[in-house]
This record gives sequence, C-alpha cells and structure tokens, in this order.
Amino acid sequence: MRIFILFIFLFFITTETTPANTLQEGLSLYRLGHYQEAETIFRNMARKNPNDYNAQYMLAATLVNLRQYSEAKK
Repeated sequence: MRIFILFIFLFFITTETTPANTLQEGLSLYRLGHYQEAETIFRNMARKNPNDYNAQYMLAATLVNLRQYSEAKK
C-alpha cells in the first residue's frame, strides 16, 4: 500500500528539470523489481540534479530493496 501511495505521489509531482521519460523508466524498472537498473537511473538523476527529491527518494527506496541500508541513509 505504501508503494502505491508513493507512485501516486510521484505521478503528480515532477520537477521541470527531471525528464519525465527517465523518471518513468526508473519507476517502471522499480515496479518490475529490476532494482539494479533502477538504481543506475535514479543515481544518475540525483547526480545531475541534487535538488531532485523524487530521484533522491526513489534512489533510497531502491537501495533499501537491494538491502544497502547504510547507502540508503546517505
């Protein structure tokens, strides 16, 4: 249920500097359980725009699913 709410939230909140197709691609990979690929996308998005909180949040959520807890805390 929390993941569903997260996706609804992210669907309605996008920043102008985040290409929608990149965010959508990352979310699609995340939903399919392809966390390694999703991590790469979200990490690149966060690196390009450190103020992109959608990318930061999804990167942390992806890292948790990969059981990289200490990295997710950063």
